[in-house]
Amino acid sequence: NFAIASLPAQVQLPEGLIEEKIAYDGLLVYVPAYKSQNLPSELQGKISLAQLQQIFTGKITNWNELDADFPDLLLKPYLPMEPEALRLFQQKVIGDDPNRIAQFKQIEQRSTFDTLRSVAAGEKQGQNPEAGSISFGLLTQTWDQCKIYPLAIASKKVDPVQPLLRETTNGAEQPISPSNNLCLEKPNIKPNISVFSTATYPLSTPLIVAYPRDNNLPGNVSGPLFADFLQTQDGQYLLQQTGLVPLQSVPKNYTLSPSINR
Repeated sequence: NFAIASLPAQVQLPEGLIEEKIAYDGLLVYVPAYKSQNLPSELQGKISLAQLQQIFTGKITNWNELDADFPDLLLKPYLPMEPEALRLFQQKVIGDDPNRIAQFKQIEQRSTFDTLRSVAAGEKQGQNPEAGSISFGLLTQTWDQCKIYPLAIASKKVDPVQPLLRETTNGAEQPISPSNNLCLEKPNIKPNISVFSTATYPLSTPLIVAYPRDNNLPGNVSGPLFADFLQTQDGQYLLQQTGLVPLQSVPKNYTLSPSINR
């Protein structure tokens, strides 16, 4: 009766379907946030789409090959296992060139969970075997992990855009930086709704509910009802709790309606 999907701006739904935006999703590109080998600081907390394309097509094996100011450190990229993350990254970064796609598919794969666990274990062991690694993952799986640092992304059209904000002690919000201790500030970190809703962040994508336009199809009322609910404040709060970016900000300490709690 209805479907939920990420839908890039340039993709059109088949005729006969209606789409309603319910939230935003996207990818974070991240590197380990080790104190002893602070790669986020060395990279000034940012990377470009062009540099990511070089990295994830196997053209770079050391960070200083990418930029002379970067450290002399073995660069090890990993692809996640999630098909949606791979599809979105290929579309946004790798492009349609068959040679680049073939090279992209040669990069080692492992689950986002295993990458995050390996990064955390490397710091505990003190050997930092993952110090020069880089990977990407869906926002819902990565935005609240403090052992990694999500890099700001630059493109030809925009300067580096950091997708996460931190709330300061005076209530102001500002993009995170490599100098922030994300583990200590974890309760104050959240996705930046503005850069997702305006697509300023290059690795963002809208999330939609799609349902048939034909009102005579059996059971098709469920699609509009579902979309309408997710666009309410209760629905937006629940989507935010999963790690998605809501269409609009949800008030702090929001309480679900009594009917939802039941």
